[in-house]
Amino acid sequence: MKTSCETKINFSDMNQESMLGFGNMIDIMQDCMNVQSESINRGVEYQLETRRVWVLSSWQIEIHGHFNLNEEIVATTWPYYFKGAAGKRNSVIARKGAPDDFIIKANSVWAMFDAAKGTLSRIMQDDVAPYECEEPLDMDYIKSKIKRADSYEKQDTFTVRNYHMDFNRHMNNAWHLRIAEEYVTDHMKVKKVRIEYKMQAVLGDCMIAYVARESGRTVVELRNSEDELFSITEFDY
Repeated sequence: MKTSCETKINFSDMNQESMLGFGNMIDIMQDCMNVQSESINRGVEYQLETRRVWVLSSWQIEIHGHFNLNEEIVATTWPYYFKGAAGKRNSVIARKGAPDDFIIKANSVWAMFDAAKGTLSRIMQDDVAPYECEEPLDMDYIKSKIKRADSYEKQDTFTVRNYHMDFNRHMNNAWHLRIAEEYVTDHMKVKKVRIEYKMQAVLGDCMIAYVARESGRTVVELRNSEDELFSITEFDY
């Protein structure tokens, strides 16, 4: 099943280069996913009651253009795979007048998490019965993990605050990308963004940014004080 959500590019969506911020892209796509889940009673209330929640594993985003302030857009999302503990879905963003001309293409991979047990769980039929899988989007799916850089420069240290939290009581996925994009010097040149989530960041955690700038890409790792990864982000030019 596909769900589409109409909105527009607001002033608060724009970054310092007058383009849609990468974290805001995720917000728009996540909001559309939530609209779909709520429409079939598999949203926040279902997850709170069952203690079975979807945890994001990774994003792969292709950027084929840019939006202007106040431009009307359409975000569309659909699942295409459920197996074991994994779920996969596509999301796209297009201009309202050209809904088939995808400016943003994305693939996201999720895992079913049993919050009561604190472990990953196989997907149950009731978790996904109302969804109808569609064909996957035509895009270049990258199966390999993000390659870590040979050397990094230590940058800033952050503390995870309340305003970073979502209802699962960990830092919302978009905040990892918002922090990482601080270290991109020219947002307009970024053509692909990949982010992999390794460990949940919770209230009060210390988060340290390490940045590597290599030919054709920037890699940002967010680590804790023990040098363990919260997430790794790659910006491909």
